[in-house]
Amino acid sequence: MLESFIDLYEKKQRFVVFDVETVGNFGNPIIVEIGAVEAGKNFKENFQTFQKVLRFQPSSWDAYQRELKIHQIPTKEIESGEDRSTVLQEFFQFIEGSVLICHTNFDIRAMQKNIQQHHALSSYLGWNIWKEFIDSCKLSKLLCPCLPGYSLSKLADYFNIKNPQAHRALADAITTKKIISKLLQQYYNTPSVLPKKLLSNQN
Repeated sequence: MLESFIDLYEKKQRFVVFDVETVGNFGNPIIVEIGAVEAGKNFKENFQTFQKVLRFQPSSWDAYQRELKIHQIPTKEIESGEDRSTVLQEFFQFIEGSVLICHTNFDIRAMQKNIQQHHALSSYLGWNIWKEFIDSCKLSKLLCPCLPGYSLSKLADYFNIKNPQAHRALADAITTKKIISKLLQQYYNTPSVLPKKLLSNQN
């Protein structure tokens, strides 16, 4: 995965870093917020961003208290959010032609589960974009193999990245992008981890 990512990066592939916030059980998560940021040069600049709260109106919020405590999105904001199908289609337009980056594959699985809930969106399940994504958690493990943990918050602390809105989708997506930038710096400053073909290109 590392060499594949570097190859795409050096070919100036368009990357979009995204994150979702959900409620519901782990096996069937309900997306309530999507945040995404287009990665700029060296993953340092912020280009286009996407942030939407998706409408969800359960008869009771009692079953979702654990998740609500984590992301702290007000229930009123979720209940008055935008139409779910419309937001998903807008997100698909935003990411089309890009390679997705997310921290662990949970966000990809959540997106697939939510697509399945809308028959009109079923054609998007066949997109290769869901298979060819980059997992920033796995990248971190490859490039920083001795850290005590690889959660987004632990990596942000390690790289001294501030995330004042942790567990909100856009803030987490931007934090992930900053982590990727730090990983790229580490990659190019550590010749021992460079593939031979890249080393030869730098001579």
